[in-house]
Amino acid sequence: MLIAFHLLLACVCAAARADEAPALEHRFYVSAEEARAQDPRALAEKIVARLKTRCDEAGPAVGPSPLGDSYELVVMVPAGALDSIRRDGLRNQHETGTAGGDLRPFARFETEQRLAMLRLPYGVRGRELLPKYAVLRAKALGEQPLPTRYGGVALVLRPEVAARATWTYADSLDFSRRAGLYELEGEANSVLPRTFTYKRRRGDANACVNYCEAQIWGPVTMDDVAEVRGATTAARALDAPGLRAGRAAAALSDSALIAAVAASTGAERARLIGDLAERAPAPEILDALDRSAASAEAFERELALQGLAAGPWKRFKPRLLAGLRDADASVALTAVALADEHRADADVARVIAALRASLGKREPSDARALKEWLDRLDASSLCPER
Repeated sequence: MLIAFHLLLACVCAAARADEAPALEHRFYVSAEEARAQDPRALAEKIVARLKTRCDEAGPAVGPSPLGDSYELVVMVPAGALDSIRRDGLRNQHETGTAGGDLRPFARFETEQRLAMLRLPYGVRGRELLPKYAVLRAKALGEQPLPTRYGGVALVLRPEVAARATWTYADSLDFSRRAGLYELEGEANSVLPRTFTYKRRRGDANACVNYCEAQIWGPVTMDDVAEVRGATTAARALDAPGLRAGRAAAALSDSALIAAVAASTGAERARLIGDLAERAPAPEILDALDRSAASAEAFERELALQGLAAGPWKRFKPRLLAGLRDADASVALTAVALADEHRADADVARVIAALRASLGKREPSDARALKEWLDRLDASSLCPER
């Protein structure tokens, strides 16, 4: 039986919470300082409240909620993971280095930033903020079998989790390959994230493909679980070396973390650079980030750029201009978000104009994503098509 979610009450509660705390400090990114200073659940609610007010409520509705009057969020996990979940909570692949589906942390991080319509930190606090995934079930969507390939135990989440959750009509990682668009019922229907107060907008004739996906931002623990279904196998503690390594890196001194970056490679190195970028901008931190900003690896350049944004403008400016010119779309997208607050600078304005003029030279999916972010710089709504 579905757990009834009273949408009006959820809307009022979410709005009240958003009013109690200050809004996000920046229009298009979450800073490392915000990630360090704020409770991740509260920060997650702010991200979702921003999408609700600036997208889902930014234009007139033409129909009811696609979800009907009740729904539930279900996370499928292996029975053997329950003890670990009780101990450490649900964790994402950025934290554990493992996944029940595709293990593509860099591609997924790009998708998640596009879902949030924000560029996000990737240190230990930022990774905790990133989503955990659930199946969105509602009678109005049509009953679909639960995807047991992720595990045979269903964790049904409490209604209040919806205040920091978004959803898409299908798998967000699939659709992000075309900048959040697909063709189910016509040309370029948006599958950008919805919040749980969303009502049909003009042009939205979408439906779930295999399933609707929900993304829960911030920590998820057993306290967020209303019901456990199908737990017939004894739980056992699972090893989580990635999670332990992330916690150990967060406890390192600045100098030890810089040394760890220099000694690491691959995904581990990227996570450590994310930790570095989340630190307060001491001179030695900025020096190390400068080195990473010159890396041949695009993901390292992207993370370093976010960390350097906290430093002095004179030092950050040449890196920002280089980011706007970067051949990699993810780096350029981050630079666009960070450049918003510096558009009064003549050099920044000139390079943004040059980026816009050169979109035709990029891959179509990259050009589409960059155009979306460039258009947001002057738009009153994050989702003008709604």
